[in-house]
Amino acid sequence: MEKIDRELLIKEISTRLPYKVKVQVFGWNEKKEEVAIPLKVYSINTDGYISLEYNHYDVETIYVEDCRLYLRSMSSMTEEEKLHIELKFHFSYRDGVLDNVHIFEAGGIYDRDGNYEPPTTYREIRELNMNLILDFIHWLNKKMFDYRKDDEGKTMIEKGLAIEAPEDMYN
Repeated sequence: MEKIDRELLIKEISTRLPYKVKVQVFGWNEKKEEVAIPLKVYSINTDGYISLEYNHYDVETIYVEDCRLYLRSMSSMTEEEKLHIELKFHFSYRDGVLDNVHIFEAGGIYDRDGNYEPPTTYREIRELNMNLILDFIHWLNKKMFDYRKDDEGKTMIEKGLAIEAPEDMYN
């Protein structure tokens, strides 16, 4: 694993620790077959050692290169989550792409039925401040979405550093 990938993986796990992030490790079952095991990350340090929680009390330490992070692809976003983004953050999510994430485009008006009308005047444009952006990133991390891209435009899943989380893993 390249140093830049290791650092990216450490950063991804670290930012998601408060939300009970899980990783895939390989172990042995009673038939002595190698199996993939999802485990919750207990802690991580800057050297890349992560502590994993077994059975809510045992802790095993492994190197970050020996696991893969479970994340949700952006395409797995539910209709309810898309609506949440539009109502709370005034961003829209269409066909796997976040729209209106630009300081001059975010905003608009919602009527009583929840129908959205894009901004037509400067007054209707919602100012994107740092708190709104941080709240949005916090929400993406909490929901375990694979939203960051590297310099080549690849997500963690596309790079092979993460795998698609099962649908019920983070519910």
